[in-house]
Amino acid sequence: MRGISGLTKALSAVDTKMGRLRSEMAQELNNAINQSSTSLNHAINQSSTSLDTKITSLDTKITILGDNVAEQLSKAEQKLSNLLVKQDKKISALQEEAVRKALSHKGEEFCRSINMTSPTHIIEHLKNWNVLPPDSDVSQLTQVLAEAYIKPVKFS
Repeated sequence: MRGISGLTKALSAVDTKMGRLRSEMAQELNNAINQSSTSLNHAINQSSTSLDTKITSLDTKITILGDNVAEQLSKAEQKLSNLLVKQDKKISALQEEAVRKALSHKGEEFCRSINMTSPTHIIEHLKNWNVLPPDSDVSQLTQVLAEAYIKPVKFS
């Protein structure tokens, strides 16, 4: 019986040792899971922070790009506006020159008779005589003169 009792003790010792081993393995597994979870959370947080940083950087770049585009558009609009003003001045100068040439060619005596050489002076006289409306400019004078050459106007 001593053999069975020894065997029982040995089995009991093995069972106790197995229980401890199971407990230790469960604890180690738990620790490994916790460490993995902590590492995973840390990696997720780092990725999230990195992603937030990249998004912020892209947002800043987009804002700067938008500001640059707006600035370039503003400069282009200003240049276009300046060109339009210059073009208007050139057109006015050309119209005045055309009137001067037309008047010197066809209306030299008229200009001498009223002692005027500038289209602006002629416009003022024609406005005073109600030949042109009060808000007339050089282009309307050119039109009136062109019509006068096609259909002669008789002054009384």
